[in-house]
Amino acid sequence: MNEKIKIGGHCYRLLFVEQHEFSSLNRWAEIDYRALTIKIDKHLHGTRLYESIAHEILHGLIIESGVNSMFDKKEVDHEEFNGIMENTFFQFLLDNTNFFDDVSH
Repeated sequence: MNEKIKIGGHCYRLLFVEQHEFSSLNRWAEIDYRALTIKIDKHLHGTRLYESIAHEILHGLIIESGVNSMFDKKEVDHEEFNGIMENTFFQFLLDNTNFFDDVSH
């Protein structure tokens, strides 16, 4: 697995850490936008590992695309949201073509 991924214009380092290193308990992964890191519970494996990383990647895509400002509105247009996320997610896939290569099916 790569130890760096690009989200938007930024490279995030993946850090495999012990549970006590998260900002709160019961987390499997956590993104830090200032430090440009994604902490991952070092005891995760297989699809749970990639699912947790994908979850944090989506948080990063939401921030980098500016979609987070949509959540300040009372109603979010799902087609607008989907269109924005489609573009940023596609760019993520282009920037990280081999990231999920070793995921077992």
